[in-house]
Amino acid sequence: MQLKQYQTDTLSTLRRFLEEARIAGAKNAYESIAQEPEQAARSYGGRYEPLAKLPNVPYVCLRLPTGGGKTILAAHAVSVARDTWIEKDYPLVLWLVPTNTIRRQTAEALKNPRHAYRRVLDDAFAGRVRVFAIATGDQRELDSIDLFDHTCPIEYVITIEALKEGWDCSFAYIFCSVSRIQSATDVEQLLGRVLRMPYAKRRQAPDLNKAYAFLSEPSFGEAARALADKLVDMGFEEDEVRDNIEPVQQTLDLQSDLFEPREKPEPVFRYTTPATLRTTCTGINRCYRGHWKPRKHFLGPARVPAFDGADDGEEMQCAQVIDSLAAVKYWIRNVARHPNSFWLPTATDKFYPDFVALLTDGRLLVVEYKGAHIAEGSDTNEKRTIGTLWERESNGKGLFAVAEKMVDGKDLRQQFTEKIRI
Repeated sequence: MQLKQYQTDTLSTLRRFLEEARIAGAKNAYESIAQEPEQAARSYGGRYEPLAKLPNVPYVCLRLPTGGGKTILAAHAVSVARDTWIEKDYPLVLWLVPTNTIRRQTAEALKNPRHAYRRVLDDAFAGRVRVFAIATGDQRELDSIDLFDHTCPIEYVITIEALKEGWDCSFAYIFCSVSRIQSATDVEQLLGRVLRMPYAKRRQAPDLNKAYAFLSEPSFGEAARALADKLVDMGFEEDEVRDNIEPVQQTLDLQSDLFEPREKPEPVFRYTTPATLRTTCTGINRCYRGHWKPRKHFLGPARVPAFDGADDGEEMQCAQVIDSLAAVKYWIRNVARHPNSFWLPTATDKFYPDFVALLTDGRLLVVEYKGAHIAEGSDTNEKRTIGTLWERESNGKGLFAVAEKMVDGKDLRQQFTEKIRI
């Protein structure tokens, strides 16, 4: 189905919002887009209001006229969110509708491979789309499915009360509750679902040898103690509980793209200025393996050399900002000591900046990222001096920046934007 221009524009605005939200946060992204001349002429519903329990999750609505194709745009929005925010190849989508009639109609359409809504999803996910069965008071789509069959296609069960009512789902290896479970009986029933593990056998990956229970509880310590106490009451020895329960407390990270990249011939990126600038990247020994997939890395999203520190650390966050800049055509992670990497001479050795980017106006932006703990060291000062000299000698074709997470109240995006405007 060919989208109309206003529908394409709507999806483009959503994409820009999510891309900006990854870097500046949802509130700042919303305010930035709402203030654009084209958008400012429209009537928005006031200031950005985050979800009370999930303040870091983008929360916006797409305003369309009646008959404007809300459902077809929702189908397209799934891949937009995947590419810009979710960071999962095949994300789980919870489709919320206002009435049971619309729920039935939408579910039937999404299950039909010939329907336009389903074709949008199949095209975006290479046909790897599954609509979960629905089981409610008047819809019993699970009745004919054998959940004990190890070939059962059902992978996720979303329920309000069904598990507590005795409905059996023996393949529940992972349990997540988004509401507080205060009844000891409820805890016992629900934990029993993930402790059965039928057909379980020892796996090489340690994570696959465990069952998982995630509970919502304002006090993490109370949740962990309650879980341990309940398992003891269920017949486990205290030593078993202590040795086998591993409390995990993590922040929710729902940030951006994931698709399988196509095989590409190994390219070479080379650019020269009077300062003898040359950079290529071939034969990478270690690549970045995190969830984020950049759109503008010269070697493609699967060929990004590993960042220093954690995969989701400050250097990767710097790369995300560079990748999101409209003025950047493409960029590359500059590998230290690689024979074809870009380098500058120091008094005793060679200096390999972290990133090299080609701007849309033909200039080259060279970036050295420094954490706050080393931003003012003698080594950094020497690199800053050498980079400034290289910039001056490049006859306007090169820019050099030592970037930090925050400098004089300016975040990374503001630092780069200011530098590029020179």
